[in-house]
Amino acid sequence: WPEAQWQPLGATLPLTVDRAEAGCLTRVGDLCWRPRDQSVARVRWTAAVLATALVLLGALLVVAWRWQRARRQERDARRFILHSLTHELRTPVTALSLSLEPLRDAYDALPPAGQEALLALSGGIARLQRTLATSAQYLEMRGRDASGRVRAVAIPSINDFIRNLLDGSEAELSPLPDDRAIVTDPDWVALCLRNLVENALRHGRPPVLVRLELDGSHLVIAVRDAGDSRTFDLSAMTQAFQRGDESKGLGLGLYLVSEAARSLGGALSHRATPTEFRLRL
Repeated sequence: WPEAQWQPLGATLPLTVDRAEAGCLTRVGDLCWRPRDQSVARVRWTAAVLATALVLLGALLVVAWRWQRARRQERDARRFILHSLTHELRTPVTALSLSLEPLRDAYDALPPAGQEALLALSGGIARLQRTLATSAQYLEMRGRDASGRVRAVAIPSINDFIRNLLDGSEAELSPLPDDRAIVTDPDWVALCLRNLVENALRHGRPPVLVRLELDGSHLVIAVRDAGDSRTFDLSAMTQAFQRGDESKGLGLGLYLVSEAARSLGGALSHRATPTEFRLRL
């Protein structure tokens, strides 16, 4: 074809007029089709993709940083509020509890309506005392490093120690067949066991069983109930201030158990069916 017929097409289409025969991709009659050189376009396209990726990555980093900062500020604010409330409410709550003692002593002489009111008031004060105790334990744990949390004490009988902690509880104990001694922090173990048993009694299904096992040089305290917790996420619920749908507390119970277990050189694990929390010390 005459070159003059190609010139107008080259002005409007991405065509290159060339008489060279080398590098012909395919030939149709007198036409030699060759691939257009895309090196410049490819470099530009790659640069554009990389630039877009860098912009997106930078945006994600900024969003993540702001989210982390917001969470840190929220945790700091919650700790400040807890510290203030715990400090300010401890004395009046104790005074309220002591003021109810004469009414408790005269409980049988009260009319039925007065007895119900006294029970409701006593239960509310007891719940507030537990909340303040949990708040104080959380603040204490946050204010000390792991090495300063543990107070090692020699306990001659594991079975007797756990049995005394469960005294008055509805949970049953399956002790060690071969009793042993243990060196640990009794306060942190008591905190862990109390929280796990209370959770099982409140959110699980009876019966609640506390079983003691030995795993080499480690003690395993398993708290089991007859419930099903396949939708439970242990990693999420051991974060501070994470509460279940039916929880009325601060959302610190399992966080305290997890942190205490870590301070004692152990770990907390979970089995779903039946629900069982295993504290390995």
